[in-house]
Amino acid sequence: MAIDPITGEVILTPAAYKEHNIQALIELSYVKAANETLASNLSSLNTALTTTKDVMDTFAGLQGLHNAITVVGKPPFDFDYLGKDSTAYYAAAKDYYGTSVDPSFAYAEGSSAQIQFSSDIAKLKAKLSAQIPLLSATTPLLPLNQGGGEDPNSLLSKVRAVLKDLTDNDVSTYEGQKAWVEDKYPALTTTDSSTSGLIQQRLTFGITAGQSLNDTQKETVRRYLFLFEEYYKSASAVLQKISQIIEKMGQSISR
Repeated sequence: MAIDPITGEVILTPAAYKEHNIQALIELSYVKAANETLASNLSSLNTALTTTKDVMDTFAGLQGLHNAITVVGKPPFDFDYLGKDSTAYYAAAKDYYGTSVDPSFAYAEGSSAQIQFSSDIAKLKAKLSAQIPLLSATTPLLPLNQGGGEDPNSLLSKVRAVLKDLTDNDVSTYEGQKAWVEDKYPALTTTDSSTSGLIQQRLTFGITAGQSLNDTQKETVRRYLFLFEEYYKSASAVLQKISQIIEKMGQSISR
């Protein structure tokens, strides 16, 4: 046997096969191969799971910031409908309830809460940007017969979409933060309501994709651990069988 000077792994040389009996070779070669293969795959999965969890934590932080919304209703209308013309009451009620109550950013510009918001969203945006290359390294491309590009349903694609919203709205500015939080909901009262809520929608899609990927990765880990256990069982069974054969051979020779 030899030792790889870089990795420290045992290398089975031709001489090693001559120097060791079959039981030792099974332990060195068969079990060693299982250890290395499964350990490598589990290490990759651990990296992928860690990245997915980090992305989910970032999404959770962004969702908390996106919830910084408030509404301000009109003050109570000043009249007593008793003893007055009912049509005046109806007119006032129609005016009061017929006017929309638009959501707005909860923090005033320059307030301590807005300054903290600005700091938090900058950090989360930087985290999301840094997570893209990590996701790229573990996200498979589509098959060639489907174009071979990035899967639009992957967590990586959803992260890009959320990051684009943060960039397009320039959340480093107060106006950008306000636009990102309000998410065009005031447009519900206009003809341009089709774009309302798209930022929240893309964030929700990202969270859903992350949860789905996390579940898939955990199931893969469980499969590898099961395979690991079965591999050792098979090695043990082979060694036991060989021991039985050798024992029978020894008994035959001694007779």
